[in-house]
Amino acid sequence: MRVVISIMSVLFLVQFDLFAQGEQRNVVTGGGGYVSVGTNFISTQSLDRSLGQYQLPMFGSGQNFFTLGGGGGSFINRFYFGGYGEGHLGLSASNDLYKSKMSGGHGLVHIGYALLQSESFVFYPTIGIGGGGTTMRIDEGSAYDENVSGLLLAPDTKLSTGYMLLKLGLSADFPINPDPTNHGGLLLGVSAGYQLVPFSSRWKDGGDTVPELAKFDPSGFYLRLKVGWARYYSR
Repeated sequence: MRVVISIMSVLFLVQFDLFAQGEQRNVVTGGGGYVSVGTNFISTQSLDRSLGQYQLPMFGSGQNFFTLGGGGGSFINRFYFGGYGEGHLGLSASNDLYKSKMSGGHGLVHIGYALLQSESFVFYPTIGIGGGGTTMRIDEGSAYDENVSGLLLAPDTKLSTGYMLLKLGLSADFPINPDPTNHGGLLLGVSAGYQLVPFSSRWKDGGDTVPELAKFDPSGFYLRLKVGWARYYSR
């Protein structure tokens, strides 16, 4: 999968260059900011296997991060330059011994190129790079007993990990009031794509590494809905 994403990234940049060298067309200019809500479709299989070995609760399939964030950017001659950050909530699990909750966030910068545009619509692919972190809070369950054999962690433990992030996305923005003579208008938008984590650190309990647990890999598809304020126009 990582090889495929790398090839897609190269093709993506080549496409940028071909469009930039193509025949002259109207260009979109302007920018704005937004808040976003969405979800990350991630897999915790590898982590779950290691959690289960030490009777820690497994997150299982069907759970995804709920995301809340914000960002912005500008178009300059069809090229988009921007960035955003977001927080992640919503993963939890429990058994008789423990209760676990996972949360975190990431931030990145990204560039894009307007492939399709009109006065009230801009469609552009993006590629971004950044980093983030995740924490896993482990508390005592209803039947916790420190004398149970094979336990790895005591209750009231907070594990943390960090990662590098690459993102490929497709975005569509819909300026509701595109009149360039005013100060902009409402912006609605949607973004979807794939995020890849080429590197992540081991879980840490304070300053101590916990090698028994598999690394957390939040790679997967994502979806975002955006609401903001922007001023886009063609020239």
